[in-house]
Amino acid sequence: MDDLEQLYKTVGKLEKSIDILLVNARVGDWAALGEITEEDYGKAFDINVKGALFTVQKALPFLKDGGSIIIIGSIMVSKGVPAFSVYSASKAAIRSFVRSWIYDLKDEISE
Repeated sequence: MDDLEQLYKTVGKLEKSIDILLVNARVGDWAALGEITEEDYGKAFDINVKGALFTVQKALPFLKDGGSIIIIGSIMVSKGVPAFSVYSASKAAIRSFVRSWIYDLKDEISE
């Protein structure tokens, strides 16, 4: 979060706008149900989900009219893989965010 604050403070000081925001995070450890730790969960959701949410949210004031937000997800939201459920769930959360953000930003999107 401190890095994001610094990034957007710098963008603001430079009076720059963002044409394209590309958001991608991929953190996840292999752990089967019964072996998943709170640390595994926290790491995946803090980086993959929390990181994406606040990267996008903090960028909104700087996003140029007609700009684009590109968020990279994963095939894991529709495919089960043994011992990779926490990562898959974090990517499913991102997919859910994007589906809702379309409505949150509908008045901001240029046609």
